[in-house]
Parts: sequence; structure tokens; C-alpha cells
Amino acid sequence: MARLQVMPLPSTSDDPAPFMLVLDEVNTLDVDFTDAVYADVLLHMKDGVGARYVLVTTATVDVA
Repeated sequence: MARLQVMPLPSTSDDPAPFMLVLDEVNTLDVDFTDAVYADVLLHMKDGVGARYVLVTTATVDVA
């Protein structure tokens, strides 16, 4: 099952609390990474929560 994590990024003068969304352990059978609709959903999710980036991977990523 996929996990959603928040990874803090180094702050800057214009963004004191930047972060990246990390969606890991994604099953490739559930998600078509080449589908433009999927990319659009990720873009809306990123913009909706104010994240700088979104990382989606099938691997396990431990955010400390």
C-alpha cells in the first residue's frame, strides 16, 4: 500500500517552511505513470497543499 509522507526542505527567505510530498511504495499495477491524467492529479495535489515538489516512486523512502 502506498504511503504519503511530508519531507521538510531547507528554508529560504521567501519560503520559511518549504516541503515536498513523498508518495512511496506505489504499485505500478495501480498507477499508469505515463497517463497525463495522473500527472494532472499530482500537480493539483502539489498546488493544493503548497508543496514545492512531489516524488512518486515504487521504492521505499524513509523521510526523517
